[in-house]
Amino acid sequence: MKDYLTCKFLHYVCIIGLVILASLIIMLPKIVPIVINGVNGDIAYATPLMILLYINGMLGWVLLWNTKELAKNVIILKAFSQNSLSRVRIISLCSLSICICFTLSLIIVDYSALNLAIPAYLMICSGFMVSLVASVIYKLLKVAINLQEENDLTI
Repeated sequence: MKDYLTCKFLHYVCIIGLVILASLIIMLPKIVPIVINGVNGDIAYATPLMILLYINGMLGWVLLWNTKELAKNVIILKAFSQNSLSRVRIISLCSLSICICFTLSLIIVDYSALNLAIPAYLMICSGFMVSLVASVIYKLLKVAINLQEENDLTI
């Protein structure tokens, strides 16, 4: 019963996260110039930074949506299904893509002028770790589904 409540809580947290992320994506053109003007007054960084933030925002949206759907699968007791397997795979690919986008942003945008180098490095490391854990869970889930299918065939 406690696991059910945890999944229900994760489901609601993902819904709240989707609403917050959607509002941040909508407000991004107003937020980025304020941050850049507050630092050095040069808006030359705004365009590539906004493009990378939009890409990361969309990838984050897909990641949160799939996490919500995965939690819903656990709630309805369909955790070991092909749908859950594909959701975990998408989560792994989205987090790896976020990691790659932040790595590219370190090359394109001068974060030292914006004092954002440390958060960018943290996003790279956390994106890589989420991708690594999700890919391991994907392999384990794939083996569990195969064992479940073999067990269903023997009965």
